[in-house]
Amino acid sequence: MLKVKKLSLDVVKPTELRTSSLLEVLSQAKAKINRVQIDSYELERNTESLKIIIEGDSLDMDEVYALIKQYGGVVQNLDMVIAEKG
Repeated sequence: MLKVKKLSLDVVKPTELRTSSLLEVLSQAKAKINRVQIDSYELERNTESLKIIIEGDSLDMDEVYALIKQYGGVVQNLDMVIAEKG
């Protein structure tokens, strides 16, 4: 079975939500997340666009999407997924 090791996502969030809060939400994942990189690449009046790269041992994509939604963000695009046997 393949295990998801890395995700690259485009996420849009309201500007009033702090990026540090998203890190706290992602830390609640049941699957172990080893690393999160968040880059802001577009800021508009009410929204901010983020590139989020998440790395872990066996990521649950549905859980990651649900946590981002819980935070108030919307996944606009899945840019990359890396999976390995193991």
